[in-house]
Amino acid sequence: MQEKITPTDISSDLVAKLRALFRRKWRGQAVRRLGVTYSNLAPAGCQQLTFFLPPAEQIKQQKRDQVVDKLRKKYGFASVVRASSLLPGATAIARSRLVGGHNGGNAYE
Repeated sequence: MQEKITPTDISSDLVAKLRALFRRKWRGQAVRRLGVTYSNLAPAGCQQLTFFLPPAEQIKQQKRDQVVDKLRKKYGFASVVRASSLLPGATAIARSRLVGGHNGGNAYE
């Protein structure tokens, strides 16, 4: 299934769209695997403001995302994660150490 969204580089907007799409399509069945891809990506050359949030809030969100990106680039993905990634059963930190989130052929562990 595909869905076009308004172009954005604000992580919280992308996550909100994904959650809304999931909730709209999910009918209570078990979910074993969920995959998400983005396409038609372009470098952010300017910021597209919306009517739904004050400009100051949009700029604040973009700056926050840029800080998180810089920290992750310098110290690695696991340096800044959501609190839910620290809960039992969470996989984000462990998967960040793998090649593309996968074992990479080293099935020794």
